[in-house]
Amino acid sequence: LAREPPLNDVVRFTGRLSSEGVTSTLSTASMVVIPSLGGEVFGLAVAENMFRGLPIIASDLGAFVEVLGGAGLTFETGNAASLAAQIARLLDEPLLRASLAQRARERVSEFCDVHRMIEAHARIYHGVCGEGSAANASPA
Repeated sequence: LAREPPLNDVVRFTGRLSSEGVTSTLSTASMVVIPSLGGEVFGLAVAENMFRGLPIIASDLGAFVEVLGGAGLTFETGNAASLAAQIARLLDEPLLRASLAQRARERVSEFCDVHRMIEAHARIYHGVCGEGSAANASPA
C-alpha cells in the first residue's frame, strides 16, 4: 500500500539509521507515533521524543500513560481506527501540536529529573525497610 498513491509520495522506509540520522529525520517530524502492543516497562521512546519537543501519540499502555502524564495523546492499544483519529486530530490542529510539544518537553524535564528520580527511589527503599530497620540504623 505504501508504494501506491497517495502514500507513495509521503511514506518512506529508511531502514536502519545512525544516531545522527535519527536526529536529522526527527527534526522534520510533525509528530511521533508509538503504536506498541505491549511489553513496555518504562516507555523510553516516549520520553526521548518528548525531550526532543515532539508531540506524541502512543498506545494507552500503562508505562506510556505514566510518562506522558497528559502531555501527549493516546489511543486504544491495537485499535487502528482510534490511532487514525488521533493522527488526524494532530494533523488538523496545529495549535494542539505546538501545545503538546511544549508540554512534552516540560513534562519530561520534570518527570525524568535525576534528583527527583533518586529521591523517589530512596522513599521507596525507606518505606520497604521501615523506620526501625537495621538498614536505617546509625553506625555504632
